Amino acid sequence: MKFFAYLVLASITTLCCVSTSRVHAQNTEIVVTPAIIDAPLQIGSSIVKNIQVTNGSNSALPISIEAQAAAIEGRVIEGSSTNRFDVSDWVSFTEKTYVFAAGETKQIPFTITAPFTASAGGYYATLSLRGLALENEINQQQSSSLVFPEVGIPLLITIPGELTENALIAESNLFPSLATRYNLIEDKVAIQNNGTVHNLITATLVIERQEETVSRKELQPSVILPGTEREYSYAWEVPEYGVYQSYIEVTYGNKKSTYKTPVETTYVTPSIWLLVSMAIATWSVLYVYPRRYNTIKAITILFRGH
Repeated sequence: MKFFAYLVLASITTLCCVSTSRVHAQNTEIVVTPAIIDAPLQIGSSIVKNIQVTNGSNSALPISIEAQAAAIEGRVIEGSSTNRFDVSDWVSFTEKTYVFAAGETKQIPFTITAPFTASAGGYYATLSLRGLALENEINQQQSSSLVFPEVGIPLLITIPGELTENALIAESNLFPSLATRYNLIEDKVAIQNNGTVHNLITATLVIERQEETVSRKELQPSVILPGTEREYSYAWEVPEYGVYQSYIEVTYGNKKSTYKTPVETTYVTPSIWLLVSMAIATWSVLYVYPRRYNTIKAITILFRGH
């Protein structure tokens, strides 16, 4: 699979166009690159990776490193296995703690080993780097006032083989049946990755009228882990009066597969109060019109009487 594209776009999504991870605490800064690690790996084999770490502070800083369970954005789909989200035991380090001089940069190597029991698919962990206090800093400050920087780097491991790529939107009725023009409608949509490997998923909100596209709005692309679901917020401004067809188009996978939600129809009408006012006015006219001659005669007699 072409994971390089996933890596670039996932880094953009995760870090808002910043290619390094930064954490600040009491003038202490750790800079780490890459911000996300994608590692294809054969069953039973090992691979050595490196991360570049910089101590951006003005004093020496010990930094510890360890592998932990993956941080899941969203929720795990019911019935999905959670074993793939913690392969921290696949990761080993030559050292657990490194001491950085002020402004120093080091390459920290680590090894990933896939067991022979692993099946094809995606496996995940988080590399956690945490700044530690030197003894003289602890003596100078109360321990309760010390704040240490910490950085988490997502680790995406893929075992090649028969991989399944699949994504869908769980909810139905994503759009209202009735809407008032120029209103801003805000809602959320949950996208599920039902495959066996992480996917860069993009979703596009499409609004059409009489088979012509009125609007196409792309939601923020994100990497979704297999067996998990993430919510995306979206907003759209209701157009002019009329009948519109709306749906969300989801693109995912190495082959850029496409999934579309069922088309829903939205009727854009005046506000309910305007409709009620128009109904009352129409009823009044229809009531008075057949009696217009009697009404004019009554008014004439009234004025003549005075």
